[in-house]
Amino acid sequence: MIKVLQVIDHLGSGGAQTVLLNLLKFRNQPDFSYTVACLHGKGGVAAELEAIGVPVVSLSPGKFPPFYVPNLAKLLLKERFDIVHCHLFGANWLARPIAALCGQKVIVAHDHCNDALRERLGPFLIDRLTNLLSCKILAVSRTTREFLVRQEGLPDEVVEYFTNGVDVDAFGPPSSEARAAFRARWGLKPEDFVVGGIGRLVLQKDFATFLRTAALVTAKLPAARFVIFGEGPEEAALKALAGGLGLGDRVRFAGYVGDRQAVYGAIDLLLLTSRYEGTPMVLLEAMAAAVPICATGVDGTAEILTSGETALLFPPGDPQAAAAAVFQMQNPAVAEKLSCAARVRVQGSFSAKSLCGRLEDLYRESLRAEPNG
Repeated sequence: MIKVLQVIDHLGSGGAQTVLLNLLKFRNQPDFSYTVACLHGKGGVAAELEAIGVPVVSLSPGKFPPFYVPNLAKLLLKERFDIVHCHLFGANWLARPIAALCGQKVIVAHDHCNDALRERLGPFLIDRLTNLLSCKILAVSRTTREFLVRQEGLPDEVVEYFTNGVDVDAFGPPSSEARAAFRARWGLKPEDFVVGGIGRLVLQKDFATFLRTAALVTAKLPAARFVIFGEGPEEAALKALAGGLGLGDRVRFAGYVGDRQAVYGAIDLLLLTSRYEGTPMVLLEAMAAAVPICATGVDGTAEILTSGETALLFPPGDPQAAAAAVFQMQNPAVAEKLSCAARVRVQGSFSAKSLCGRLEDLYRESLRAEPNG
C-alpha cells in the first residue's frame, strides 16, 4: 500500500480544500492510504474528509511555525509516508523543506493559483528554492504552468498541467419545490432574477466590481437581486460600499454556505468578477449544475470557458461590461444554450473521478522514478 500525506495550510472554506476533498472521494482505497495534515486548526472541510474515512491531523491550533514545524517533522518520522503532497503557499514553502530534511524522497507540490504576491522578490526566491525540492509540481492552469517554467526556471518535465476536478454527479438542476425552498432561505421570491457571487471576500475576487455591477443592473431591472455567498476580511468594506451605492435589499450578504447545491439551486446566474484565478472550483460546480455563467476572462477561467459558447466573459474591473453580460444572459435561449454546453464540457474534461485516477498514476510513476522505487 502506498502511504500519502497531503499537507495544506488550512481546512476552512476554499477552492484548494474543495479540490482535495473531491479527489479523495474517489481514491483507490486498496492501493493507497491517505492522511491530511493542516498547518492550523481544523476547519469545516476536515469534518467532510473524516466523514469519508480520511484521517486529519492539525499540526498547530495557532499560526506560529514553532508549533507546527516540530509536529510535522514528528509525523513524517513516525509514519514514513511514501509521498508528501503539498497544497497552497504555506505548505509549499514550509512543509517541503521539512519533508526533505526528514529524508522524504517523493515530494509533490500543487500550485493552485498564480498570485501577484509571488512576483515580489522575497516570495519569488522562496518559491524558486523550495521548488527544487519537488520531483513533480502540479499547475492547475496553463497560465500557472507557463509562469513556473518561464519565470521561475523550472524544467519543463517537472511541471505538470493538472486541472481541478468536480464531483459532477453531486450537482444537478433542482425541482421547482426545492428551488423555491432554497430561495426562501435568503428571502428571495420565485419571480426574482437572482445573480450569485461565490467566494472569499478578498481583494482577488473583486466583489467591489460585483456590487457596482449590481447597481447598474438593478437600476434597469428592478426584479434583479444580487447575493454574495462567502465571508472574509473585506466584508465590512463591501457592506459599506453596498450602502454607498444605495443597493438596499437588492443585495444580500449570505455568509459562507456549505450546501452548494442549495446555492446553485437558488440562483439564475453566477457572476465571477475575479482579478485573477487558477481553475476556480465555483465555475466547475456551476457548470455541473447547469447554472449560466458570466465571468472575467482571466487566467484559468479563460482556459475553462469560451465566451459565446459556454459562458459570457468580460474584462476584469469593468462593471459596465459585466452588466452588459448579465443583461444578455437574461435571454432564456442564450442562458440555456451556454449552460448546457458548459455542463457537457465539465463532464468530459473536469471529472474529479478521472483526475484522481490520473493523480494516483502520477504517484506511481514518481515512486518508480526514484532510485529505490
